Amino acid sequence: MSALLTTDALWLVLAGEFRAAVEAAVSSAFTTSVAPVPAGAGWSTPITASGRVEGTLTVWVDEAGVAAIAQAIMGMDDAPEPSVAADMLKELWAQATAATALKDGFEGLTLVSGAPAAGTLPASGDGLAITDGAATQATLSLTGAVTAGRGAAAGAAASAPGPA
Repeated sequence: MSALLTTDALWLVLAGEFRAAVEAAVSSAFTTSVAPVPAGAGWSTPITASGRVEGTLTVWVDEAGVAAIAQAIMGMDDAPEPSVAADMLKELWAQATAATALKDGFEGLTLVSGAPAAGTLPASGDGLAITDGAATQATLSLTGAVTAGRGAAAGAAASAPGPA
């Protein structure tokens, strides 16, 4: 039996795979580090977990980050139209969820990303910044949690949401 999968562990791998999807699209390397979540507008995408853990997470990308990623991927000068941003995020999170579920230690996990929507970033403390050198390209945050599901140790619960 593999170790208990926590919300924190899932979040870190999911964010890393989102970063990898962006890297692949722009042919550039980025780093991820803990950073405060900016106040203001952003885009949310629900991710449903089932199998080893169950629950719904909502992953957020700040508005400036969505614009920066779209501009890098599509060579745009301006911020993307909302439909373009939604399509781009849907594809990036679909890639991230699929790659996460294939990782060692994540056997028996199914992740399904839903439709991205514009909204206001939650006041959630720390998130994860995707950076290119000293410049932050996007800040990701998470709300929600997962709990032990089918195939997990009976009665075990996953940890609280977001990075510590």
